Amino acid sequence: MGNYYHKSLQNKKWIEKRKLVLERDNNKCTICGNTQNLCVHHTFYWSNKYCPAYDYPISSLITLCSSCHKEYHLNCETPKKTYVKKVYKKKNKRKPIKSKREKLLDKLSPKDLKNQLRKNKV
Repeated sequence: MGNYYHKSLQNKKWIEKRKLVLERDNNKCTICGNTQNLCVHHTFYWSNKYCPAYDYPISSLITLCSSCHKEYHLNCETPKKTYVKKVYKKKNKRKPIKSKREKLLDKLSPKDLKNQLRKNKV
């Protein structure tokens, strides 16, 4: 983690997101239940993209006390995920050609349509 990442921890966006995570986790460590010296831990980091602390999804953040957080980093390696930008292409769909009957049916209200069908005029 570079210095730029640590500066992002001072950003208002991070401070707000951190509060949300703490509230979601009832201001308790999700491992031991401690309520003192709480940290918000990233469960993964992007391996191929710089991302400030506040840009990670809230679902990837958990509350840990400082001892569990330290223990985690001493014994585990935070997983790295590859960032893949999702690109959605609009499908080139042609509108189906409607017959005169279909166009007429589109214009009728449900009540009128029901009456027309009863009379077999459509």
